[in-house]
Amino acid sequence: FLFIFFLIYIFLKKFFKIFLKNNLVKFSIIFWLFLIFISLFSENIVLAYRDTLIFIRFLALPIFLIFLVFNNERYLKITIGIIFFSVIFVCLDSFYQFMNYDPEYGFGQDILGFSPNWYGRLTGPFYQELIPGAYISKFGLIGLIFLFINIKDQKKQNMISIIYLTLIGIVSYVSGEKMAFATFLLGTVFLITFYQKKRLVFLVSLLLIILLSILINKTHPIYNDYKILES
Repeated sequence: FLFIFFLIYIFLKKFFKIFLKNNLVKFSIIFWLFLIFISLFSENIVLAYRDTLIFIRFLALPIFLIFLVFNNERYLKITIGIIFFSVIFVCLDSFYQFMNYDPEYGFGQDILGFSPNWYGRLTGPFYQELIPGAYISKFGLIGLIFLFINIKDQKKQNMISIIYLTLIGIVSYVSGEKMAFATFLLGTVFLITFYQKKRLVFLVSLLLIILLSILINKTHPIYNDYKILES
């Protein structure tokens, strides 16, 4: 849908010449044509062509973002705002599901009424997909830019940033997605190392995430309930 919208947009704005001069666009088109060419030598040509033709959407997405979002300050701010509030919603929804726990059935319904079909794992608002941790760990730091842009008072900005980062870290931990949690911690460590201006914010957030994760591990029944239940 983004790709179709983008094609209509560049057609109406007559951006074709600018669009085709970009090296990223040229490389993407050549790469896509190469995939179409090598599909001639596959064992199942019909299946290969089907997958190759639809593969253009993966190449179109970054091009779409560069031309329509990153080169337009208004669209960029709107996109970052959507990401920020989406991350907040997923965090709150997933944490609500985490607190809605029963030893026999595991985590219960979230705000939207979705329940996991996998014991001990969270789905949040993603129905049966076990991805809330991956979602917030990948988009959380992008959403942080929203706070840096819109909160001018440095004390308030730092305080809210710490709360925001800590919330993401805790939800990543309780989601049961170890790789998502490790990825977010690694990203925070990199920011502590290289982003000197906000080093204290990231350091305090990291310490709070570790301490609260230990506390939750010691107190929440999902990590301590070893009672054997009769079937």
